[in-house]
Amino acid sequence: MKTKITKTFLLVMASVSLLFISCNKDDDNNSSSTTSGNLIGKWYMYSENTVTNGVAGNEQLWAHNCSSNLDYVEFKSNGSAEMIQYAADCTVDAASSVSSVTWTRSENTINFSLNGEAFSEEITTLNSNTLIVKDVDEYNGTTYDYITTYHRAN
Repeated sequence: MKTKITKTFLLVMASVSLLFISCNKDDDNNSSSTTSGNLIGKWYMYSENTVTNGVAGNEQLWAHNCSSNLDYVEFKSNGSAEMIQYAADCTVDAASSVSSVTWTRSENTINFSLNGEAFSEEITTLNSNTLIVKDVDEYNGTTYDYITTYHRAN
Protein backbone atom coordinates (compact mmCIF):
# COMPACT_ATOMS: atom_id res chain seq x y z
CA MET A 1 0.00 0.00 0.00
CA LYS A 2 2.82 2.42 0.85
CA THR A 3 4.39 1.71 -2.54
CA LYS A 4 1.18 2.84 -4.23
CA ILE A 5 1.08 6.03 -2.16
CA THR A 6 4.66 6.82 -2.99
CA LYS A 7 3.85 6.31 -6.67
CA THR A 8 0.85 8.60 -6.39
CA PHE A 9 2.88 11.25 -4.73
CA LEU A 10 5.47 10.82 -7.40
CA LEU A 11 2.90 10.69 -10.10
CA VAL A 12 1.32 13.40 -8.19
CA MET A 13 1.21 13.40 -5.45
CA ALA A 14 0.13 11.19 -8.25
CA SER A 15 -1.09 7.85 -7.15
CA VAL A 16 -2.21 9.53 -4.16
CA SER A 17 -5.44 10.48 -5.62
CA LEU A 18 -8.82 9.99 -7.20
CA LEU A 19 -11.94 10.69 -9.23
CA PHE A 20 -14.70 9.01 -7.31
CA ILE A 21 -14.74 9.99 -3.67
CA SER A 22 -16.49 8.31 -0.80
CA CYS A 23 -18.61 10.49 1.42
CA ASN A 24 -16.67 11.71 4.41
CA LYS A 25 -17.68 14.70 6.50
CA ASP A 26 -15.01 17.38 6.68
CA ASP A 27 -14.02 18.37 10.21
CA ASP A 28 -14.80 22.02 9.52
CA ASN A 29 -18.10 21.29 7.75
CA ASN A 30 -16.90 22.81 4.47
CA SER A 31 -18.33 21.34 1.29
CA SER A 32 -16.36 18.37 -0.02
CA SER A 33 -16.15 20.12 -3.38
CA THR A 34 -14.12 23.02 -1.96
CA THR A 35 -10.70 23.16 -3.61
CA SER A 36 -9.60 26.76 -3.07
CA GLY A 37 -7.81 26.19 0.25
CA ASN A 38 -4.15 26.73 1.04
CA LEU A 39 -1.95 23.78 0.11
CA ILE A 40 1.15 25.04 1.96
CA GLY A 41 1.92 23.03 5.09
CA LYS A 42 2.24 19.52 6.44
CA TRP A 43 -0.43 16.92 5.66
CA TYR A 44 -0.62 13.55 7.44
CA MET A 45 -1.56 10.52 5.38
CA TYR A 46 -5.03 9.37 6.44
CA SER A 47 -6.47 6.91 3.91
CA GLU A 48 -6.42 5.64 0.36
CA ASN A 49 -8.91 4.09 -2.00
CA THR A 50 -8.79 2.65 -5.49
CA VAL A 51 -11.61 3.08 -7.98
CA THR A 52 -11.46 0.50 -10.78
CA ASN A 53 -13.41 1.34 -13.95
CA GLY A 54 -15.70 3.58 -11.88
CA VAL A 55 -16.32 1.07 -9.09
CA ALA A 56 -15.03 2.23 -5.70
CA GLY A 57 -13.13 -0.14 -3.48
CA ASN A 58 -13.03 -0.01 0.29
CA GLU A 59 -11.27 2.95 1.83
CA GLN A 60 -8.19 1.77 3.72
CA LEU A 61 -6.82 3.78 6.62
CA TRP A 62 -3.12 4.58 6.24
CA ALA A 63 -0.98 2.17 8.28
CA HIS A 64 1.53 4.40 10.09
CA ASN A 65 4.49 2.27 11.21
CA CYS A 66 5.39 4.66 14.03
CA SER A 67 2.68 5.98 16.33
CA SER A 68 4.78 8.93 17.54
CA ASN A 69 5.84 10.10 14.05
CA LEU A 70 3.10 10.03 11.43
CA ASP A 71 3.90 9.72 7.71
CA TYR A 72 3.32 13.02 5.90
CA VAL A 73 3.60 15.17 2.82
CA GLU A 74 4.75 18.77 3.24
CA PHE A 75 4.29 21.50 0.65
CA LYS A 76 6.67 24.39 1.24
CA SER A 77 6.15 27.96 0.06
CA ASN A 78 9.45 27.89 -1.89
CA GLY A 79 8.00 25.30 -4.32
CA SER A 80 9.65 22.25 -2.77
CA ALA A 81 7.85 19.29 -1.23
CA GLU A 82 8.75 16.18 0.68
CA MET A 83 7.03 12.93 1.53
CA ILE A 84 8.32 11.32 4.69
CA GLN A 85 7.48 7.81 5.84
CA TYR A 86 8.69 6.31 9.10
CA ALA A 87 9.90 2.80 9.87
CA ALA A 88 8.68 0.80 12.88
CA ASP A 89 11.65 2.08 14.93
CA CYS A 90 10.45 5.66 14.17
CA THR A 91 13.42 6.54 11.98
CA VAL A 92 12.83 7.93 8.48
CA ASP A 93 12.35 5.12 5.96
CA ALA A 94 14.78 6.37 3.31
CA ALA A 95 13.56 3.87 0.69
CA SER A 96 9.98 5.19 0.89
CA SER A 97 10.67 8.89 1.51
CA VAL A 98 11.17 11.59 -1.09
CA SER A 99 12.59 15.03 -0.33
CA SER A 100 13.75 16.43 -3.67
CA VAL A 101 10.40 17.19 -5.31
CA THR A 102 9.39 20.56 -6.71
CA TRP A 103 5.76 21.54 -7.20
CA THR A 104 3.47 24.18 -8.61
CA ARG A 105 -0.28 24.53 -8.47
CA SER A 106 -2.51 25.43 -11.39
CA GLU A 107 -6.15 25.64 -10.30
CA ASN A 108 -7.00 22.10 -9.12
CA THR A 109 -3.85 20.44 -10.41
CA ILE A 110 -0.60 19.92 -8.53
CA ASN A 111 2.30 19.61 -10.97
CA PHE A 112 5.42 17.84 -9.70
CA SER A 113 8.96 17.41 -10.92
CA LEU A 114 11.33 14.77 -9.57
CA ASN A 115 14.70 14.03 -11.15
CA GLY A 116 13.58 15.57 -14.45
CA GLU A 117 10.29 13.63 -14.57
CA ALA A 118 7.01 15.55 -14.54
CA PHE A 119 3.71 14.25 -13.15
CA SER A 120 0.53 15.71 -11.72
CA GLU A 121 -2.42 14.97 -9.45
CA GLU A 122 -5.90 16.43 -9.32
CA ILE A 123 -7.08 18.12 -6.13
CA THR A 124 -10.65 16.96 -5.50
CA THR A 125 -10.98 18.44 -2.00
CA LEU A 126 -8.90 21.09 -0.25
CA ASN A 127 -10.02 22.98 2.82
CA SER A 128 -8.50 23.95 6.16
CA ASN A 129 -8.43 20.33 7.41
CA THR A 130 -8.60 17.95 4.44
CA LEU A 131 -6.70 17.38 1.20
CA ILE A 132 -7.88 14.70 -1.22
CA VAL A 133 -5.95 14.05 -4.42
CA LYS A 134 -6.54 11.72 -7.34
CA ASP A 135 -4.16 10.02 -9.72
CA VAL A 136 -5.49 8.14 -12.75
CA ASP A 137 -3.64 5.24 -14.36
CA GLU A 138 -4.69 2.98 -17.21
CA TYR A 139 -3.37 -0.54 -17.61
CA ASN A 140 -4.54 -3.16 -20.11
CA GLY A 141 -7.83 -1.36 -20.74
CA THR A 142 -8.62 -0.89 -17.05
CA THR A 143 -8.76 2.57 -15.47
CA TYR A 144 -7.54 2.91 -11.90
CA ASP A 145 -8.21 6.06 -9.89
CA TYR A 146 -6.00 6.22 -6.81
CA ILE A 147 -7.47 8.52 -4.18
CA THR A 148 -5.47 9.62 -1.18
CA THR A 149 -6.83 11.57 1.77
CA TYR A 150 -4.62 13.72 4.01
CA HIS A 151 -5.41 15.62 7.21
CA ARG A 152 -3.62 18.87 7.96
CA ALA A 153 -1.09 18.75 10.81
CA ASN A 154 -1.81 21.18 13.63
